Amino acid sequence: MSRRSSASLRVSLFVALFVAFCAGVAVGHHQTSSKPHTIVLLGESTEFFVGGNASEMNCELDNAHAAGSRIPTLDYCQTVYPAQSVELKTTGAAKLCVGMNCLGNPGIETPTFPVGDNVVLGATTCALRSTYVRCTMGPHGFVLSDHQGQSRAW
Repeated sequence: MSRRSSASLRVSLFVALFVAFCAGVAVGHHQTSSKPHTIVLLGESTEFFVGGNASEMNCELDNAHAAGSRIPTLDYCQTVYPAQSVELKTTGAAKLCVGMNCLGNPGIETPTFPVGDNVVLGATTCALRSTYVRCTMGPHGFVLSDHQGQSRAW
């Protein structure tokens, strides 16, 4: 076998292995991302961004039922565009606020949780979706949507 055909064979083999590897990674990624995960938080207070665009939607869940907690149980989420926030307390009091004065600043190094996952802290469960977050605490809850007219609290 000549050097030229040997080099050509190695290149062809490398390309075939590379394509097979990439196809396997893509298939594996597709299979694992189609199933939502539940993220159970153990702390008394957790703040997080939703999905890939960290500047647009974030939430904070506070759980007064954690041992030694000095904070009230509260669920809070906000969107930047449109500027709005919603707050839910264990009493069932839910408040939807619209405008720039309704927004806060997320903490430094706030983690980002994937769209499609569910987040649980104490009695609160939040479903993280691409256009909204839906949180419930017992019979009360809220939906905060990137379409302002679809946001509501109960």
